[in-house]
Amino acid sequence: MRNNLFRFLCVLAFLLMSASPALAYQQYHVLDEALEQSPKYIAAHEQQLNRLKAQLSATHSLPQRFKLSYRLYKGYMSFQTDSALVYLDRCISLAQALGHTAFAASCRAQKATQFSIAGYYPEALTTLSKLNRKELDRTGWQNYYYALNHVYGEMASYTGDKLLRTQFFHKADSYRDSMYAVYPASSEAVLMKREITCSSRKDFARALLYNDLRLRLASKGSHAYAIVAYFRYVELEGMGCENEALYWLTESALADVRNAVTNQASLWILADKLDKSGDIDRSHRYIDYAWQFANLFGARVRNWQISPILRNIDSNFQEKEAQTNRQLALLVVLVSMLSVVLIVSLAYMMRQRQQLANANRQLDESSRVKEAYIGRFLTTCSLYIDKLDKLRLSVNRMVKNHQYDKVLELTRTAGMKSKDMEALYQHFDDAFLNLFPSFVDQINALLRPDAQFVLPDPSRLNTPLRVFALIRLGMDDSTKIAECLHYSVNTIYNYRAKVRNGALGKRDEFEEKVKMIGTA
Repeated sequence: MRNNLFRFLCVLAFLLMSASPALAYQQYHVLDEALEQSPKYIAAHEQQLNRLKAQLSATHSLPQRFKLSYRLYKGYMSFQTDSALVYLDRCISLAQALGHTAFAASCRAQKATQFSIAGYYPEALTTLSKLNRKELDRTGWQNYYYALNHVYGEMASYTGDKLLRTQFFHKADSYRDSMYAVYPASSEAVLMKREITCSSRKDFARALLYNDLRLRLASKGSHAYAIVAYFRYVELEGMGCENEALYWLTESALADVRNAVTNQASLWILADKLDKSGDIDRSHRYIDYAWQFANLFGARVRNWQISPILRNIDSNFQEKEAQTNRQLALLVVLVSMLSVVLIVSLAYMMRQRQQLANANRQLDESSRVKEAYIGRFLTTCSLYIDKLDKLRLSVNRMVKNHQYDKVLELTRTAGMKSKDMEALYQHFDDAFLNLFPSFVDQINALLRPDAQFVLPDPSRLNTPLRVFALIRLGMDDSTKIAECLHYSVNTIYNYRAKVRNGALGKRDEFEEKVKMIGTA
């Protein structure tokens, strides 16, 4: 009942804290930025260590050298295990030189813990077995039992033998109880061990109570805060509060990155979570950083832990890359096809535009010719009106003067009509040849050589050509053609038949071809 209530409260608290699913994305974004700045954090930490090294080189005071060496050990403890061990050895030598056997023994116990953290369990046990427990003070006993509890707990977690696992856990529990006897009850070490004990028994609600106490002791953003946040993630996940658990796991990873901690578990566990949730790109970036950190720290056990996850994430990433490449290849093919279609379309559009431009030029030319033809028509009509008016005045004057014989003679002659017809033909020829300047050549192209037209004056048409000129203009009826040209219908028919007989192809198709002259 208590667990159910706490689960409800933790979910409610996280909902109030997050307010929306965007919190997770925002938190990952902050972590992404921190990882980009990771070289700066590491450089700043190395500068701090270099300053301590410079101070160490500049002093000859043994107590001061011991303090500086111990600070360098603390600086390297979660940064580079080899350097941490080097400065612990210096601390042991300096403590012995100073006659502080208790300091030396305590440092040996811490060296065993450092071996255990890096996964060097035989070295850790050997170091502890050679330690003279008679030299230990209270702090030394604390470090000694802490080291034994840690190394046997680690060995129990990673051994594949069930019997050995039971034995190792039993020893770890025994040394944990010994820790309780030498540490203050409210110390961080005791609170952490009690939290771990409750969590291993799946009493997550009680474990979180200890975690709350530890969280109050840790400064937000510190390395200690990162450790507490990691355990909080473990317990919240055990209770099923997945979203809040991921929040604290990300908080832990973020604090570790900002503190240049290379011995961390949060980032590679988070990478595994993201990979399983489908965020493959981010998980690949995180596991890559975690692998680099593990190599920088030099912990053999971290490489064992990360390697399977790294292989799985890398496999998923490669699969996604392959899928992306296939999609890109398909996209390239589609783009290429679309480019071809676009090029063809552009070529077609350019051709259409060219044809349209040509058509517009032809229309412009046609309009110009039509304007000229209309002007010529109006001029001719005006001339005939003037001529008729002069004839009217002349006839009127002759009638008034009773000159009837002159009127009769004037209207009897056919010369006037002949001149007028000749003028009409001339106007027609000029207008038509302006519209179709190559008409004669195109007619000849449809005829046999012996039937082709040879004109004395290229600017004048003969009667057969005028007949077919009218057919080209759409006047197909021989009767109308005869009326227009002032010939008999039979004469027009004979002209048409004679020209068709000289056609190169089928006679029946000749006139249809004539109608198409000038359309292309």
